[in-house]
Amino acid sequence: MASQYLIKKKPHRIKAAHLLARAFNTLDVRHLEAALLPNATIDGDKESFQASNASEVLEIIDKHINYIGALHHPSVAEVARLEYAPRQYYIGVSIEIDEVLFMFLSVHTDKNGMIKEIYFHADNPSPCDAELSGNRPGFYLGLFESHKECLWDLRRAAVKRLAKEHRPHFVAIILPSQDPERILLVLDELTRNFDGSSCELMVFNDYAIGNTDEQSQLVEFQPAVNQALEDFGYTGFPILGVKLGDEVIRPGYRSWSPDDVTSDLMKMGLSKRSEYVEQVISVN
Repeated sequence: MASQYLIKKKPHRIKAAHLLARAFNTLDVRHLEAALLPNATIDGDKESFQASNASEVLEIIDKHINYIGALHHPSVAEVARLEYAPRQYYIGVSIEIDEVLFMFLSVHTDKNGMIKEIYFHADNPSPCDAELSGNRPGFYLGLFESHKECLWDLRRAAVKRLAKEHRPHFVAIILPSQDPERILLVLDELTRNFDGSSCELMVFNDYAIGNTDEQSQLVEFQPAVNQALEDFGYTGFPILGVKLGDEVIRPGYRSWSPDDVTSDLMKMGLSKRSEYVEQVISVN
């Protein structure tokens, strides 16, 4: 017997936004492959958000997916809408990292429901004004994305290549307003867990640092903490990672417990025992 209730069809843009959110929540761009027109485009607030065909669209989306996955911070993509004029809305996906809405992707479709454009809204209108729906397709599949084997394989390969020649160097970055005691305790225990390792605590602030040369020309200066932020990637503080030589290996940590961080690093193949015989002595 047929149901007496009519099933309301979802608008094409909602279906498209659903696929886009699933791609970000599962860190798998393949969810979008069949939904794009051959001449689909990407545009946005910044020049880097531009593509003119389906393959380039997939490449840019995949780049952002990989960036978010590599941060190993709690993230969620949710079907949402963003008002750009009174009672006029963009339909798309909000991207939230560390409980902060930092990007909105509006989705535009043709009459058949195929995606013809994706637009990155980073500033205007503000992604923070998005109205969320609670619809997070694929979220629970990707909830523990740090355990995805593809990410662990990348980490293992890097550790295997670098661990024999470089000692682990743990780096933590905090804001001036944050109490350093907790992160110092974490660093202390990590250096105890891994023989021959070292650690470093950096404090980040927004004040520009500069100087002038003999001709009164501005000399650009890149503080070490700013370089560390570029290497580690960040969406919130504190930040913790381990350097092997010049490369950064982010643990897939689920908490700030040193035991969890140690477990993750060992899963990547980083040994707790040092292969080095010599000792490093620091004299102030």
